[in-house]
Amino acid sequence: MSAASTSGRLSTRLELQREDQTPDGSGGFASAWTAIGDIWAQVIPIGVSPVERAGNRFAEATHRILVRAENAVSAGMRFRKGARLFDIDAVFDPDETGRWLACMCRERK
Repeated sequence: MSAASTSGRLSTRLELQREDQTPDGSGGFASAWTAIGDIWAQVIPIGVSPVERAGNRFAEATHRILVRAENAVSAGMRFRKGARLFDIDAVFDPDETGRWLACMCRERK
């Protein structure tokens, strides 16, 4: 994967968010998402699979999102594009050059 073939494909602007937890006063935590900044990315749909949660069935889409490696992206964060949310499950260097990060994501519905 060369920079010339990939950099022009980073055409989708995504907001990178991290989860912040604060004590709720009852021994638990309240969760809120904080925007870190915008990132240019390439979003590649991988597939869709049926999922069942709490007795409800729906489809869950998976995506591979490619960004430049200088971005501080890690598993547990998420990307947002408008109303669409992409939970980041794993992050890796796809060609071991230190230039790119591939993020394996699930689109939350």
